[in-house]
Amino acid sequence: MIRLAALLVLLLGPLAWAGPGDRSTLKRGESPVIVEGKALKPVLGKGKESLRLYAWREGAAVAIPYQIDERTPAGAFAFPEGDERRSDTDDGRFDNNDELVFMARDVGDRAPPQAFALGQSQTTELVVRDPKGRGWVYLLHFAKAPPPRAKRRYVDLDRRGPRLVGWTGDRVQVVTGGAPAHFLDLRQLRFARARGGFGPDLLDRAKLDLRLGYLFLDVRRRTDEVRAEWTSYRAGPVRITAAYLLECYLIWGHWIRSTKRCSLTVYGNRMELEAEVSLPVALEVNRKSELRMSLDFAPSAGPVQIWSRRNPKPIKADGRGKDPRLSGLKTSRCEWVAASTGLGGVLARLHLDPALQKRRHKLFLLDGPAPDPPEDARGSHGNCGFVVDLSGATAGNYNLRVTLHFAQDLKPGGERALLEVEDQPLSCEPTTLSSGSR
Repeated sequence: MIRLAALLVLLLGPLAWAGPGDRSTLKRGESPVIVEGKALKPVLGKGKESLRLYAWREGAAVAIPYQIDERTPAGAFAFPEGDERRSDTDDGRFDNNDELVFMARDVGDRAPPQAFALGQSQTTELVVRDPKGRGWVYLLHFAKAPPPRAKRRYVDLDRRGPRLVGWTGDRVQVVTGGAPAHFLDLRQLRFARARGGFGPDLLDRAKLDLRLGYLFLDVRRRTDEVRAEWTSYRAGPVRITAAYLLECYLIWGHWIRSTKRCSLTVYGNRMELEAEVSLPVALEVNRKSELRMSLDFAPSAGPVQIWSRRNPKPIKADGRGKDPRLSGLKTSRCEWVAASTGLGGVLARLHLDPALQKRRHKLFLLDGPAPDPPEDARGSHGNCGFVVDLSGATAGNYNLRVTLHFAQDLKPGGERALLEVEDQPLSCEPTTLSSGSR
């Protein structure tokens, strides 16, 4: 049997190596793979520019998009661009807290012995797993000049002169407003077309509506009264990471401001916002205070199907508010809400600070002609999101995280694959191969 296997490898070439147990079975196209440097001991201390990442597909080595995001000794991301740039101190070498990032959709089969002959000095095999499948990639170190990187990119920043105005991913194109760029003021959302390019704009505006009861006053601030700008960032082929400043004037010299523990991460298929915000005063216990975050779709989106965990049967929103189920909407304990058009859909998910989790945060859904400024199209067209209860909140710091997943064909039940991106992160196990070849 051993002789027969060896003969098959000789006669059929590399394809004979990949038996059923060596074929990729991983079905996690929406998920990134993030591997900390401390898990990649074979390449610790190597120059970042001397590394390349490959997959094995159909008997050939294929360069795949990846990036190495640097972190400072304090654990913060090191950003090469922006007004508040900060550098790592590793002299360009891969260290314990740096991160290797690539997409699970790029994994391949397990490579046969002697598969990689690219002049590398070392080969590290990485097997990527979840409970249902696995796939492989190969991290190669080159003592001399490495081969070119993969040309494909999953996301790019869009600029107009020095201004950041949004990003273009392999799934969506997002345009933001304001000057300087207000990254929470989403103005346009276009989904990629199968034949190339992007479809029509489906979004009117992203909405922030803050209402606070403080002493004897009711304070209200909307999107255009909030400052939200990137202070530093890194734009790689797989993801964009950024630090930002968020602030809003409250009253009488009091400001609500973000702390240093804030980050924005953009992939080609989603946006992740983590915010820690300092509330300078205590809010009234017996008066309503709340933060509403929502996406208001444009009439060009056509009918919008909206559902959530407690409302699994989609509600039709068309700007006229005629769906009778709107009156029986279950709004409490809303963790996520999905909205789908014929051209693409969005799954929004909310994670709250433990100090806020027991409060009455809820689903927000508005559909009809009543104005909801700021807006480009009057009224609400499937305006959906979350309301966070802040009544009686004491002065201090509060955390929240919001994720927007973008999918070209989102249907009820399809949210499961998107939710598992966060709920079931992929594992990655490295194996050092003894030499440049297996």
